[in-house]
Amino acid sequence: MAIRIIRSLLCLACLCSTGVGFAQLAPYGSGGAGAYSSSPYAASQGYSPTGYSGYTAPPQGVMPMNYERPLPGSPEAIANGMYIPDSQVLPTDPGNDRAFDRVFRKVFDRSWIRLEALHWDVDSPGSHVLGANPIADQVGDPIDPTVIRQIFDPSGTSIGFGFTPTLRGMSFNDNNGIRGTFGREDSWGSYQLSFWGIEEASETQRFDDLFGGTNFFLTTTLDIDNNLTNYALLADVYENVAYETSLWGANSEFRVNTGQWPDGMNVQWVGGMNFTQLHESMRINTGFNNQGLNTLLESRIESNIMNNMFGPVVGLNVDFETPWITFGITPKAILSVNQIRYSIRTEDLAYVGDSGKSERNDYELSPILTLAVYAKLKINDSFSLYASWDGTYLSRIARSANTINYNDNSATARTDLGINRNLNSFTMSGISVGGELLLY
Repeated sequence: MAIRIIRSLLCLACLCSTGVGFAQLAPYGSGGAGAYSSSPYAASQGYSPTGYSGYTAPPQGVMPMNYERPLPGSPEAIANGMYIPDSQVLPTDPGNDRAFDRVFRKVFDRSWIRLEALHWDVDSPGSHVLGANPIADQVGDPIDPTVIRQIFDPSGTSIGFGFTPTLRGMSFNDNNGIRGTFGREDSWGSYQLSFWGIEEASETQRFDDLFGGTNFFLTTTLDIDNNLTNYALLADVYENVAYETSLWGANSEFRVNTGQWPDGMNVQWVGGMNFTQLHESMRINTGFNNQGLNTLLESRIESNIMNNMFGPVVGLNVDFETPWITFGITPKAILSVNQIRYSIRTEDLAYVGDSGKSERNDYELSPILTLAVYAKLKINDSFSLYASWDGTYLSRIARSANTINYNDNSATARTDLGINRNLNSFTMSGISVGGELLLY
């Protein structure tokens, strides 16, 4: 009986041992028979050969808790077929992916800036007479006030000699300035925005040395009620004239390609808007003491004129381009509307307190013509030297020298000089040199 019980227990133990062996696989990575692995040498089998101790991986869909991703390019990554990024496909510079950098490159792609030093001549006021011209002599005939003549007091007695000066000696050449231009090239042509200005041109005439002798006068001749007379304001101590001219402007334009031309030749239509300001002032200061008999009377006449011209631009640009140098010419016309501000002020003309002021705003049509001839020398892919000659003609503008109406209205007690709405032309021309820098 005991033997049968022992034999039964042994059979039961064998049966239990056999069931466990089939229900449990070997632990992951333990090797040996029955160890589950993914072998590169037996990709179609579920088990590694007995005794194989190479790299093994967990079953598909199973990842151990302490798994670390292999480094790209390592033997483990290559064995498992991991993707290695191509530096030529994916950008390696993080700056190229920044939003500001993308916008900046898009806005300034194929753009450039140019800075030039200007050396221009501008129109002088000419030989304008500082008084009414002509005047009447003693018998009422018209005469030139700039020639030396006898001067009479109100009673008709001769008190000496004198004449009316002019602005003939003034010259406004050799003025320096600066011009900056931003441009952007495109498939249809280009866009340009420029600002320019020249230094204030000023001249002074002094007539102090004319009063060395006695009984000599400088005269500011007058009309009376718009009629010729021989009346005049006198100076016998000094007469000084200061004249100033300032110019600046801005230009915005598109240059549109016109089609196919011979290799190296480009023709573009030009259109846009232009603003030009011409500001002038003239001050006449005189001193009179009646040959030392009276208290010194210091008088002043000032003319201040502002021309603000704004209008559309039409023109043509033609250039001839070689690999290293470009020549071009650009004629343009500007149909400007001119806002003119007149201001005439007088102080103590015939006596202390004989002062006045006249102001007026007008609008005139003032066309402008410009011509530029330029050359550009390429130094490298980013920088070029630039030189040009520019000429500008302004029409129907007001100037300080000829906007004073030397007329006295006899119905008023004061000497009421007024505004003369006289329009003239104005020219400026000169050279510029500078450099052009390609931004992108």
